[in-house]
Amino acid sequence: QLDDSGFRVQFLTQVMIALQALEQDGSSKGYAGGSISRQPDSVRNKFEELKRTCEAVLRETREGYPELLKHVLDREAHWIAWKLAGCREFERNSLEMLHAKIPPADVLSKSVESSQTSKLKLPPYLNVFIKTMKDPAFPVAPAMPADDEEAAKATRTHMMRANCDRYLNRLIEEDKPETGIEEEYKAKKNKVFMWQCRRLFSQRYLRVYANKEFSAKADFMDFVKTAKGIQDPVPDAAAAAA
Repeated sequence: QLDDSGFRVQFLTQVMIALQALEQDGSSKGYAGGSISRQPDSVRNKFEELKRTCEAVLRETREGYPELLKHVLDREAHWIAWKLAGCREFERNSLEMLHAKIPPADVLSKSVESSQTSKLKLPPYLNVFIKTMKDPAFPVAPAMPADDEEAAKATRTHMMRANCDRYLNRLIEEDKPETGIEEEYKAKKNKVFMWQCRRLFSQRYLRVYANKEFSAKADFMDFVKTAKGIQDPVPDAAAAAA
């Protein structure tokens, strides 16, 4: 993996960061020179040799990279030292601030004339647009005559209502016992049919779903019968007693 120049630079950068951490103590004790300064001379010599070797390999791998890395590590060391010092404010003695000349203040004219703002001139199309939006008079489509049944039937709303009635009537007819249709062959067992039926039903009879009297009902056929005004037959008392 070290044959890869990118991996080699990343690895040696981590090594240089670790070496700097040994040279600088970030604890509250604040040892000068870090933990490496308390080691024997032989260890410190090996440390310096390892550091020089890493810098040489980095310079050989990517020209100019060691200088950039040193600049970044110096900034990190400066930041750690500032944190250890209690985050004190920086003292800056700027020669420009000490010897700067006060710029002359603006002199107000004694004869001040009131400035009259000229009326804003807009392009002609904007004037027409503003007048139109001030009192809009958009054309409204003429109302459809009440006796025009053919035109009413051609509308999408009428077609969807007709489809909804056709779907619901089929469910009601197949639900009657006298039709003799077995349960598994009824349309309410068809998922596609029921999806279309529920979609049409919600568009026309949405208030039935919102009725609190039928909130406890879970069967869709109960909502269909309610929308169509069909009530379940009341069982005979004599038959129930028997």
